[in-house]
Amino acid sequence: MILQDDIKTILKEVVNPELNVSIIDEGIVKEINIDGAKVSIILSNRYTGTPMAEYFTSIITQKIEALQGIDSVTVAFAEE
Repeated sequence: MILQDDIKTILKEVVNPELNVSIIDEGIVKEINIDGAKVSIILSNRYTGTPMAEYFTSIITQKIEALQGIDSVTVAFAEE
């Protein structure tokens, strides 16, 4: 069973290359939801519409899908 702490540990490995800070430490991870084998991540809208949005979406999806027992990952940006 995957826990939120497992996901947070993975997300600490996702570093914003512009700031050299993890997205957890940067504070852009707003929500982590786990529903069985489905994980959804909500990020701050700070990077919406920028190349970083695609970068974060790709890296997060790859890292979390690599966990055993995960069938799907959704990354979205908050509507703030």
